Amino acid sequence: LFYEISSGAGYNFVVSVAVGDVDSLADFSDIFTTAGQKFYSKIDADTDFMVVQESYTDAYDYDVFSENILMLNDTVGFASASPKCFITQLWGKDFDVINDNTNKISETYDYKLSPVGSVFNKITEDNPNFKLLNDDGTPTLEGSYTMALCYFCVITGTRATEDLYNPAI
Repeated sequence: LFYEISSGAGYNFVVSVAVGDVDSLADFSDIFTTAGQKFYSKIDADTDFMVVQESYTDAYDYDVFSENILMLNDTVGFASASPKCFITQLWGKDFDVINDNTNKISETYDYKLSPVGSVFNKITEDNPNFKLLNDDGTPTLEGSYTMALCYFCVITGTRATEDLYNPAI
């Protein structure tokens, strides 16, 4: 979705790696794990941006969250990469604690914040029937589109406008 939004707006971003099926940043920050090997093999000096999202459990505990970010930064450094880093603000239960921890991580490690959690909360507050999340807490298609739009706006420095909406996506 991010690629569709950005190319539709005239940007040429290439998404070179997406690491899924992991429980926390620690899982793909460790180059001795399968996810870590996949991540490490894709990131290099040509990587311009990196967007990360921590698990709820680890984001709730600032010390664990911070340790995972340090490990991730080491892995990125080993790959001779120096991307501009973005961190996703989570949504849902315990939002205030997780939001505070994500903000502290953003400030401490110079990760730019993608305010997905705040946007999700605002949308559901203003439109309670608009479903951004499935029952298991994963984003719906609309939620995924909203996340991609948040990333796009934060990376490009543009505002979300109606002309970015593409119903064909």
